[in-house]
Amino acid sequence: MMSQALARRRALLLGPLLLVAGGGCAAAPSPSPAAPAAARGADPTELRAAEEAIFLAIQRRDRAALERIVADDFVLETPAAPPQDRAAFLAAVAATGEILSVAGEDVRVRPIGPDAGLVTGVQVARVRLDGEEIVDRGYFVDLFERRGGHWQITYAFNVPLPPPSSPAASNDSGTGIASGQKMGQPVTVLVP
Repeated sequence: MMSQALARRRALLLGPLLLVAGGGCAAAPSPSPAAPAAARGADPTELRAAEEAIFLAIQRRDRAALERIVADDFVLETPAAPPQDRAAFLAAVAATGEILSVAGEDVRVRPIGPDAGLVTGVQVARVRLDGEEIVDRGYFVDLFERRGGHWQITYAFNVPLPPPSSPAASNDSGTGIASGQKMGQPVTVLVP
């Protein structure tokens, strides 16, 4: 069982990781090429590339890449924590324990206009904190907007999920972040 201090630390450090997905995407069918750009909406492959760029930047802790991808007015929300702005998100990524992997499951892309789109799915993050490997899962919704010709994430929402081996598991830490899963237990992770 995890101590409450470690659980609180995990909540602060892992919260930002719970918005990232790196798995396969299922895109909505697009209208015919003759349709005007506004009717077609954003290109799902571009939105997927933007999500994957965040995935890579977090895994590598590439602050310069994150600063390009994460909009100045970015907000991350989770049910049991106050909203995080861009500065808090970037600081949390830098302070997180050793990031072992971040991947996505059931990732979907939904264009919502020529310059906006949603990416949704289940994010799975493997992190080593204080010598303990933790797997955290969260359902996410990421909103991307094309600004200055580039895709940026402007909003992210994440709901923590229990480990897949225990669907009825609950969060005993009071942090709003599921207690995770120690390595050696089964977990389904799709790696791109």
